[in-house]
Amino acid sequence: MSAVPRFEVLGPLRVTRGQEELQLGPAKQQAVLAILLATPNQVVPTARIIDAVWGDEPPVNGTNVVQKYVAGLRRVLEPDRAPRSAGELLVLESGGYRLAVAPGGSDADDFETQVRSARSLRQSGQSEEASQQLQQALSLWRGEPFEGFTGTAFDDARQRLTELRAEVDAELDGPGTVRTAPEQTGAEQTATSQVGVLRRGGRDWSLGRGWPVAMTDLIPPQRPRSGRVLMKIVAVLISLVTLGLGAGVLMAVVAYLRRSRALTQFAALYLVMWLAGAVFFLIGAEDGAGAVNNLGYVLILLVTVIGTIHLAFSVAPVSVRRIRALAALNQRLRARQVIESDADYARSLGIGLPHLHREYDDGGLIDPNEVPPGVLTRIPGVTAQHAALIVASREEQGRFTSIADLGDRGLFPSPLPEAVATFLVVLPPARDPGTT
Repeated sequence: MSAVPRFEVLGPLRVTRGQEELQLGPAKQQAVLAILLATPNQVVPTARIIDAVWGDEPPVNGTNVVQKYVAGLRRVLEPDRAPRSAGELLVLESGGYRLAVAPGGSDADDFETQVRSARSLRQSGQSEEASQQLQQALSLWRGEPFEGFTGTAFDDARQRLTELRAEVDAELDGPGTVRTAPEQTGAEQTATSQVGVLRRGGRDWSLGRGWPVAMTDLIPPQRPRSGRVLMKIVAVLISLVTLGLGAGVLMAVVAYLRRSRALTQFAALYLVMWLAGAVFFLIGAEDGAGAVNNLGYVLILLVTVIGTIHLAFSVAPVSVRRIRALAALNQRLRARQVIESDADYARSLGIGLPHLHREYDDGGLIDPNEVPPGVLTRIPGVTAQHAALIVASREEQGRFTSIADLGDRGLFPSPLPEAVATFLVVLPPARDPGTT
């Protein structure tokens, strides 16, 4: 009988069985496993799996595709399972799947267990033992949790773990605790030197992991234009050849794929109008020249024209996430223009302060001089550790006068990656009311 696999998510996803690293298959199949590992031992609805793995571009038969990937994962995780028997690790539940992970079966579980143990030791007065336990817990980390996976579900799991790590860092750097730097192999030293190191408080901070470099990393790609145009042409031809019937049928398919109630209502309307027109045409005069026949002609013609045009706009649109990302980028550009023209007015609008209640939409700009650490982690690639460094720097060395200061102080690569700089803004300090 095969040994139980061990799951590692504190870095790139990895699953081992004994000394063997398992091959997890295609990227989407790995993403299915990762989203189950984000909430181990809990049922994850199939719809949530689809949303986490494919975002706003789900496959046509998403449920079947998930089943296919689950079957592939079972072959890897449970090679001794009899065909068609129920899974013991990857379990089918009502409405979803559950990944059974035993205590200590993942590095994330080990990390949290050791942190709890260390805190118990500290409460009992064993500070040195507690520090050693915390350092052992930190040694489990190989990089960013769920590295390489994007989306809200993964961001939430990543944030929970990185916030707990930030707490551990703070406990180790508190009064009376001592951290010893672990020895690095030659390969680790090379990797560390490649990403750059900031040493503060006896700690080595490896910066740059996971940071996007260009705006194209933030604004998701869309289907090639030629492919989208071809899909629209095919949909229009089907609608015209079927005299509008295809408009209703294809609109129903699009509505299902997008889970759109509005498109579902339009699809129903087109189908009802087309069927009514067909009935009127059939029950009309035999020569097809009666008033009832004409009503049938009109209904079918309306569906053919209006439905076809509507279908052409609905099939293969620009990605919704792309539209939202571009809209947010435009809002950030507008907000920067407001800052340049009137910084005091920009400050009154709350630009750069997303943690405050405000009505103005600045596209997610963040002022590193004013926001708490948790808000800084909204910047792509900025972990809780990086956020803590930024706050410590502004407290020790004063306010940042420009976003370039963050690079000059070693908090970010210099020059700043474009996709990081797009979210950062430094407002000039408020003027003294007594000055003119």
